[in-house]
Amino acid sequence: MTLEQYIINPLGKNNAVLNSITRESLRKEYRLKLDAIMVRENGKIDYNLYYEKSKNRYWMYVKVPSEVVKKFYYDVVLVFSPNSKTGSSNNIFDYDFQVFSNDPAFVFNFAHVFYKNKLFVNELQKKMSKQAIKQEAKEKNPYNLVGYVKSIYFAYLIIKDKGLNNLTKFNAEAKSIDIPKLLDSIEEADTKIAKRQEEGAKVSKQKREVTIPKKEEHKVPTGINKVVSKLGLSKTPTVKTTSSKIGNVKTTKQSKKIK
Repeated sequence: MTLEQYIINPLGKNNAVLNSITRESLRKEYRLKLDAIMVRENGKIDYNLYYEKSKNRYWMYVKVPSEVVKKFYYDVVLVFSPNSKTGSSNNIFDYDFQVFSNDPAFVFNFAHVFYKNKLFVNELQKKMSKQAIKQEAKEKNPYNLVGYVKSIYFAYLIIKDKGLNNLTKFNAEAKSIDIPKLLDSIEEADTKIAKRQEEGAKVSKQKREVTIPKKEEHKVPTGINKVVSKLGLSKTPTVKTTSSKIGNVKTTKQSKKIK
């Protein structure tokens, strides 16, 4: 599968579980989400491009920002390999792709099915949760289907926006790959998820503190405080009312009682 085919339909061209309307709605949603992130990040995205001469493969390592937690980034690696239909194409979207991401959605929902369908970067297995690789996500992905992953979709949009799908431009920025060095730059999925949960809890707490209104303090009128202060008293005077009734007319007389 090419990355472009994944974006068109992650389930494959012969599977129509996701109808075109749903896919189009998701594409628009991801576009809007990334645009908002780019505004927050001042248009800056960190990425590195590599070329692996021995296997004629092109690598991209991009730090995809979290949508929820500011200054928190997922490690996403895309590897593009030529296929029988690639020929002399200068478009990297015509190449087969494999991916790694320590985004929790990928780890918990899709790592196993991507690995099973040979869409996972084998060199990065040691950076992925062993359980996620070996076991099906029966609760999160009961039908064991390849699906959209936000961090991968964002990586695709970043490539497209920067024109990096053009191999001429890609090669102009690419360095020779040093896989062990690249591995050192990538955080293990279990560690990344633990940090994300911790930072996510902080964000949730801050939101609760903002939304919970503070209790209002009922202050004694300034004038009464001044009277109390002059009299040297510790309590404010209480006002009692007495009334007397004359015929059908009711009158009220106020008297101050200082305790």
